[in-house]
Amino acid sequence: MMPSSRWALLFALTSIGCTCGADERSGPEQAPSENEALTSVDPEVLLGLEPAVANVVLAEIDGAPLRVLEVARELQRVGPSLAPRLADAAARRQLVESLVVDRLLADEARRAGWGDEPEARRASDEQIAHALVAQATADMPAPSDGEARAYFDANPLEFRAPERVTVGLIFTRDRAGGEAGLARLQADRRRRSETWIHVAEEIGFAGPRVQPVQTTGAFAAVPTTGDAYVPEVIRPFAFETAPGQLVPELVPFEDGFFIVMVYSRFPPTDIAFDEVRESIRARLQERAVVARTDEIIAGGLGAIHIDEAAMQHVHIPE
Repeated sequence: MMPSSRWALLFALTSIGCTCGADERSGPEQAPSENEALTSVDPEVLLGLEPAVANVVLAEIDGAPLRVLEVARELQRVGPSLAPRLADAAARRQLVESLVVDRLLADEARRAGWGDEPEARRASDEQIAHALVAQATADMPAPSDGEARAYFDANPLEFRAPERVTVGLIFTRDRAGGEAGLARLQADRRRRSETWIHVAEEIGFAGPRVQPVQTTGAFAAVPTTGDAYVPEVIRPFAFETAPGQLVPELVPFEDGFFIVMVYSRFPPTDIAFDEVRESIRARLQERAVVARTDEIIAGGLGAIHIDEAAMQHVHIPE
């Protein structure tokens, strides 16, 4: 896994809710020493694992072991919902690497003097790792306007709003009625707006929708931020049809069909630099923090050997 993937994995931990991995050198929840693990038989302490299995070392980070028991604690906390994600060896290794990443970043923070406060000593590796990232972001100088402008000029396609269209939709579950209504609309071009309403009243069926006739907001061929929601199946038809024209056939959707008429088309437009200046500066600052964090992770992981045989012991505790 490349450093950028490890960075993504670090932030993915928040969606999993990982709070394990606290430095085992402090606190009452620390993993037992080798002798303690091998002599303890308390199932609550070892989560039902055999003592020798609980004590298996998966990796060593700066001389401190990461044991199966620590991983088991996290798996027990998140529960069965994570089980499908650990069905193969790659998923199990990813979880272990995520804990290793937290330990690496937490150790870096402690070396910088973050381990002296009582709150820091009680915090988990993950909490300290996120604090390190937050502090690095705060300390990183914001890019200048000149740097932002250089990025803007070098990536013109990124700052060009795509072509967009708006459409009218009539949804029906009646295929025969839909085809008849579409034929009426195609034949009566002069009074199409009036006929559109009549067809909708006759065959339109709201179902889960508020009403059978829907006029969409503007949307692009490829979904972009701020687009109006339209069913994905509509998009290619909408961009193949001229404004004021009907899509020449019913468009299947779920348990019914759409009659589609293109209302308007908006050409692509360039976004002004002033509109995106601050977002570019924030993006460049974030990339600089990612690069620095990747250095810590890549350097640390390069010196760590994860015991592949021991990985077989990583599972959802019953």
